Amino acid sequence: MSEGTTGEMVSAAGRVDLRAVKAAYERGENITKLLRDACKNELSVNELEAIEIVYELLQVTRRKLVLFEPSFEDNSAEGQQRMRELGYIRELDMHIKDVGAVLVDKIAMHNISNPLNPTFCYVIQKVGSSNHSHIASTRFTCPISGEVLEERDDYLWSAAGYAYPKINGMPLLREKDAILMCYE
Repeated sequence: MSEGTTGEMVSAAGRVDLRAVKAAYERGENITKLLRDACKNELSVNELEAIEIVYELLQVTRRKLVLFEPSFEDNSAEGQQRMRELGYIRELDMHIKDVGAVLVDKIAMHNISNPLNPTFCYVIQKVGSSNHSHIASTRFTCPISGEVLEERDDYLWSAAGYAYPKINGMPLLREKDAILMCYE
């Protein structure tokens, strides 16, 4: 492992030690700078930023993250050369693993404007997250009155008299979706 200011963050092969990155992130340190120092600039700035961005997006992701990104590995030789010159991110699949996530699916997009940028949809799952919905255990508040909404069969209701419909179990919580209910 190469030494950085936070200890062993990147192996000689360029693999990121997620525990060291997480510790640095939790201390509020600049992960990109620390990774750059730790790997002696073996990874490009864009690759370091990709690791940081994916890591931070996963911090606010409940279960899955969906990214639309060009794929260096699935590009033509001409496209790869162009991506190298422009500093595009490479090995995104590996970087997803590096931050402790799982690449669930990688789907080629067919309506792309530039054939030298073959775009893919990356479906990424947080490790330790389940596929079941957490909506049932979430407490919602009325966007109009601020009161806690009570669960009903197919809607959420506030004591202020507002009801919010649910479609396929998903509540619609915009003010324009509120229904004034005088009688509960």
